[in-house]
Amino acid sequence: MFSGQKKVKWILVFLLLFANFLVWQSVNGDRSRDFFTLAVLDVGQGDSIFIEDTAGHQILVDGGPDQSVLAELPKLMSVFDRSIDLLVLTHPHADHLTGLVEILKRYRVSGVLEAGAIYDSAIYDEWHRLLKEKNIPVVVARRGERVILADNSRLEVLAPSVSWQDRGAKNIHDSMVVTRLIVASSSVALLTGDMESDLEDRLLSDGTNLSAQILKVGHHGSKTSTGGSFLRAVAPKFAVISVARENRYGHPHPQTLGVLQNFGVEILRTDELGTITFRIDKSAGVVFLERGRFE
Repeated sequence: MFSGQKKVKWILVFLLLFANFLVWQSVNGDRSRDFFTLAVLDVGQGDSIFIEDTAGHQILVDGGPDQSVLAELPKLMSVFDRSIDLLVLTHPHADHLTGLVEILKRYRVSGVLEAGAIYDSAIYDEWHRLLKEKNIPVVVARRGERVILADNSRLEVLAPSVSWQDRGAKNIHDSMVVTRLIVASSSVALLTGDMESDLEDRLLSDGTNLSAQILKVGHHGSKTSTGGSFLRAVAPKFAVISVARENRYGHPHPQTLGVLQNFGVEILRTDELGTITFRIDKSAGVVFLERGRFE
């Protein structure tokens, strides 16, 4: 099929590509052994958060409003990696769900965590159709559940406190799946979805430990979230707001920004910084802020 000279050229090209692959794997493998990764992806007006532990287990919390997540994930994952261990759906609004549907179409997904509340929307119907078609296991989220990660770390469910499976909610935000990432006994991140002040108050009133170094600010910085008492309980070092530039909702609200500034929290916005990446020391749970992919 090939002449002798052409064969040599093709073999050299293959060997160079293979060597490049091994170097790339080596560099990224070393990083994955030492640090957890948490990245709030730049998906416009929506939420999507990527987590990877030191053993390479990957979690995606929400998927954003469109296909933007498909462009962001390859900046954090190997281009050869087409699988994700767990998808977490905080609630079925399209700005959190649509990208997860695109993930289901293109990646192998091992499991899903969601509230399972009844909600009437075409994209939510498509989500459940794909889950059934691909026979993906679904766990109904409820307070106290834990996703066990490497190095004695975990993602724990703080809300909802009751099962919303096959139940309708007057406000779908009442069924919000709220989680907290714990690394090396250190509370690293509180992931709130679109949690509003009434749910914040309920968590405060039942004595839930809300402390976290990173707060993913609820509801894109809306004034319906992030009350002073709640923020005092979380006491974050970083507050991340996932929001689109010049969005029609006026997020984040000046009132919310004022509360965060009064508490001396460093505010990080995806509309200003793009994807915001943190590395977390596996032995001490200390958070380091980075920008974009590791370089």
